[in-house]
Amino acid sequence: MIHNEIYTLRRATIDDASACALIVDDWIEKTVEMPRLFDKHKLTEMIRNAIPLREVWVIGQPINGYISYNPDLLQISALYVNKRGEGIGKILLD
Repeated sequence: MIHNEIYTLRRATIDDASACALIVDDWIEKTVEMPRLFDKHKLTEMIRNAIPLREVWVIGQPINGYISYNPDLLQISALYVNKRGEGIGKILLD
């Protein structure tokens, strides 16, 4: 667990999947360029399945964002935040 002045960063657990899915769902609703491919339930299931296989980190309490890193592909699979412009994404990337 890592603390900065405002946010706590920690590894995600499968219990965090629904909070992460809500952030993605909200982002899809607010982003015209992002097509809706899955509903909240499917998003939750997909994130729940990814957590044991990837490095998934969440930030904030309640959760304000998450990043999913696939170590096999050396690739960031997802980066979503619910408070844009506050540096949360940068904290997750760092």
